[in-house]
Formats: sequence, C-alpha cells, structure tokens
Amino acid sequence: MENLRTTVEDAHQWALDRVHLLSKSSDPDAYFDAYSVVQEFEEWLEPDSSESHEIFSLAYIGDESEYK
Repeated sequence: MENLRTTVEDAHQWALDRVHLLSKSSDPDAYFDAYSVVQEFEEWLEPDSSESHEIFSLAYIGDESEYK
C-alpha cells in the first residue's frame, strides 16, 4: 500500500511541476500541453476539493492471486 501511496504522490507532484514548467514557456503550444496535463489530472489538482478519491490497485492480480 505504501508503494501505491508514493506512486500517487509522485504522479501528483509531477503533474504540478509539469504544468508550472510548461506555463513558463514562450512556446504557444506549451500552453496547450499544460492545459492537457491539467485536464488529465483535474480531479487530483482540485485544491478546494474535500472529496477523497478511491484508488484501486491491480498489483494483487497475477499468477499467485486468487483472481488468476
């Protein structure tokens, strides 16, 4: 579970960093790229959202799993 939490936190931070980097670019296409990242991660980037998110991991599915 800790690996999943770390992965989600890393992805969240990457999205924020990427949007900030693209927003500083002088390339007009970078703004569209930044907007695309925001759209993809929108529900994770809502600062005022009090709603928690359920994240499901499929790591347990495999050869040794009861769900094989």
